[in-house]
Order: sequence, then C-alpha cells, then structure tokens
Amino acid sequence: SVIIIVSTLVFYKQLQYAQNEELGYQPDLVVGVLTAGAENTSQINALGNSLRRIPEVVEVGRAQTFPGSGGSGRSISKPDNENHTTAITSNRAGAEIVDLLGLKLLAGTSLPDRVLSRDDSIVQIILNETAVEFLGYTPEEAIGQVAPDLFYGKRANIVGVVEDFHFDSFHKPISSYTFHNNPSEWRPYTLVKLDTDNLTSSMQKIKESFEQTVPNSAFEYTFID
Repeated sequence: SVIIIVSTLVFYKQLQYAQNEELGYQPDLVVGVLTAGAENTSQINALGNSLRRIPEVVEVGRAQTFPGSGGSGRSISKPDNENHTTAITSNRAGAEIVDLLGLKLLAGTSLPDRVLSRDDSIVQIILNETAVEFLGYTPEEAIGQVAPDLFYGKRANIVGVVEDFHFDSFHKPISSYTFHNNPSEWRPYTLVKLDTDNLTSSMQKIKESFEQTVPNSAFEYTFID
C-alpha cells in the first residue's frame, strides 16, 4: 500500500510538471499536415494558397519537422577553435516559423521569405539561446555573425535568436537548436496555425483543401501539442 501511495504521488507530481511547465513556444491549434505524398512542389504550393483562404487559418508554412518530432543532427564549432564543437538539432523551415510556433525573438528577425537553391553558398539561420551562448555571443552580438561548420562549404549567417524552448523530452536539458533555409533537407510538413471555436469544421475545410490540391495522397495530420 505504501509503495502504491508513493508511486501515485510521484506520478501526480510528474504529470503536474509536464502540464504546467512552460514549453517556450505555443503549440496550441497548430496542425502538421503531411505532404510527403504530393507529386510535386506545385501541389504543395497550391495547398498552401488554398489553406490561406480559409478564414480560421492564421498562418501557413512548410517545415522539415516541429518540436517534439526530431530533426537533423549536426554540429557547430567555436568561432576561435574549430576543434571545440557541440551537437545541434537543425530544422529547415520557412519565414513563417517564428509566428507559427509563437517563438520569442530575442534579437534579429525570422528567416528571409525566399527559397534558396543548392548552388547558394550563403544560407540564413535562427539559433536558440543555448547555441548562441556556446558561440560566445549575446543575442544582439550574434546577429550578422557566422555559425562555423554548420553546413559544409556554406556560410551560415545568423539572422535571428530565439528564446530557448523545449523541443525534446523534459528529462533532457535544452540543447542547441537551429532553424535554417539551406535546401539540404526535405520539408514534408505544411504547418497550419488555427484560430477557431469549431475545430471539427475547420479540420474539414483543411481536409477539403488537401484533397483538392493533393488528390492522390492520403490526408494525414497531427496536432503538434
């Protein structure tokens, strides 16, 4: 009985922590629509345009992934010591990502509103506080600097710094994270931020838009919260 009581109290405290701890971003009513089955980029662009015409849709953007769903594993080096490195999780995204996730910009701006080609030698990135601290900058000092060795053969210019947010388990301390526009990764998700009192109706409209613009693919989605 004592073991059951203690276990229940521990479970309750852990549940309260998970429910009340600040994530550092706002996942409520953000839907990740999987577009991996689209036949081409034109279908994905058509989906985005169609979704923006839905009154309840606040923002739409494409991304490689979202917090809680992994990302690409990379590393960055100290500006003055290429042998001193740290692991960093990267996520290719669009200019809308800051607004979509409700991230808090500490300095700079979001990513530029343009799609780079593989031939571009300069890319833009947003870093979290932890990554900026590793590089030895304040958020303001980081703007315009370069994250060394993030992308082989490319210059990664820092355009924004966001407040740290939980993109992994609460069991792990927050580590380095970056959003970027380097076309090295695929963006299989269209993220949709909603403002609605009738979620069922809004999701039906999203489904209809999907079926009209990506007709030969199954409608799969997840709420990122």
